Order: sequence, then structure tokens, then C-alpha cells
Amino acid sequence: MQPEPEPGGYAAEAGARERDEQQRALADGVAEKVSRLVLDVDGVYRLSGKAPPGLSKKQKERRPRKGVRVAVKENTILINIQIIVRFGRPIPDIARRIQNKTRDFISSEYRDYQLVAVNVRVDGVEFDQGSEGGHIPRETARSQGIGH
Repeated sequence: MQPEPEPGGYAAEAGARERDEQQRALADGVAEKVSRLVLDVDGVYRLSGKAPPGLSKKQKERRPRKGVRVAVKENTILINIQIIVRFGRPIPDIARRIQNKTRDFISSEYRDYQLVAVNVRVDGVEFDQGSEGGHIPRETARSQGIGH
């Protein structure tokens, strides 16, 4: 004999699943829009990082936001951004502009949500066209004093 389901158990479980799906859809939409904002900031060469796990190859190709991760929980939003910067640009200024643009966007478009943080991580430095080299990983740039 199977145990009796708790009153509201199935409905609560379905409601939690629906809420999770809504939060995931919101996070995807925010990440897509924030990725465009980031790419418009002077000094940003490109987004960095890997696409979220569990995506098909076709989904990964469609999503230019691989360097933007958004977590939505209840009425809060947390954003992590990974970028490659252009050589010679002031990294703290770039990060600050990204944070400010993202904060302004969230406060104007998602008023019902509180922005917890906008974390910007620089994964490397890209030299402009025509110069020797190319992308320098963050660890190498740090050890050589580039970008500080």
C-alpha cells in the first residue's frame, strides 16, 4: 500500500518546478541582454568563459552570452561576467563601466528584483590587430604586470 500524499504536495511540487522554470527563463533573458551591454563597453574585446553545461551544440552556437552567468533566486539577481580586454585599456575603468551599465539596466528593467552584485572577472588581455602575439591568459598577464 502506498502512503497517502500530503495535502497540496503535488501542487506545491508543480508550483516549485514552475517557479524554477520562470527563474531560469528570466536568468537567460537577463544574461542575453547584459552580454550585449558588456560588448558595447569600450575596451572589452569579447566575453570569456564556457557555455553553461547541459546545452546542445546548436544552443551553444546561438548564445553569445557564454561569459555572462545570472542567478535568480526569489527576488534577487546575481551576475557574474567574464571578459577578455583589449591591451592598453585601464582594466579597473572597464570593470567599473560594466558594473554601472549593468546596475542601471537591472534597476530600470527589473524593478521588482534586487541586484545583489555584478562581479567582473578579466580572463585575459588581447593585443590589437597588427601587433605581435594575441590573447594573453589572465595568469600570464598578471605575472608580467600587464593591466595593473
